[in-house]
Amino acid sequence: MPDPASRLPTVLFPRLIPVGPDSPTSGFFSWLQAQLPSLQMPALVIWGREDEVLPPSYADRFVQALGNARGPVLVTGRHFLQEDSGREIGEHIARFLAEVGEGAA
Repeated sequence: MPDPASRLPTVLFPRLIPVGPDSPTSGFFSWLQAQLPSLQMPALVIWGREDEVLPPSYADRFVQALGNARGPVLVTGRHFLQEDSGREIGEHIARFLAEVGEGAA
């Protein structure tokens, strides 16, 4: 993210995360959480070992919440993995896509 404008989503998204039942987005996030188990598309959960915002223990929640997820795969990095471990993440994603593609054939 080379400039402040490209970081705008990282500033706005946290404001949407409900911090209590009265948060304006809590209804949407409740609906989303209820829908996740019905997803059938393959998913790969990749998480940073050193994430201080959402520690690795959260990764299991995502795997369980998604209907067809693999992982978690823990990689070197904190919360912005694409900045910390781009190559490592890319290798995991490429392997996952190759495996998913072989299963579809």
